[in-house]
Amino acid sequence: MYSIVKRLYEKGIERPCADISSDPGYIGELISGLVGPARTATLIWQDDEHRRPIIPQLEHAQLVLMRVDMMKFCGVEREKGGAGYEQEWSVQIIGY
Repeated sequence: MYSIVKRLYEKGIERPCADISSDPGYIGELISGLVGPARTATLIWQDDEHRRPIIPQLEHAQLVLMRVDMMKFCGVEREKGGAGYEQEWSVQIIGY
């Protein structure tokens, strides 16, 4: 599904509400799948056959809130060096 994703944390620290409100977010196709026993959520470029992520993948992704036009996921985001941080995504659905 095509969505706008806003990251609610930065390196495990909650972002201020004003920053989140003014953030336009990232637009792409939200996909979810399994890597081993863990569910992941990934935002990829629209119609990208190579499934390149726009932002770091959300590991151990859990859907914690769902409304008609919005969802919220929580999980772990990893840096390239391997450090993992708590992360939440606010997802606004804009199309299928």
